[in-house]
Amino acid sequence: MTLGVLDAMKNYPDVFEPVMCTTSPMPQTVETMTHLFTPQMSILGSNRRLLENEVYAWWLDLLEDINGIATLCNSSVMQCESV
Repeated sequence: MTLGVLDAMKNYPDVFEPVMCTTSPMPQTVETMTHLFTPQMSILGSNRRLLENEVYAWWLDLLEDINGIATLCNSSVMQCESV
């Protein structure tokens, strides 16, 4: 399930390119990605909402992990060709 993101990327590639492509002049940050993909949650207390909370927490953890890797790669201690 892509929640419509894949279809949107296919239908509007010019909109997604500056955000999703590595050659983009727009730097990708945790804050940028968090604001781009803001979830619309189900009713508080519902079973669906509990699952959505878990998925959203996973998404935020993933962004933080990616941010940590990028920080390491940009530091003078570690030089990365690709991550």
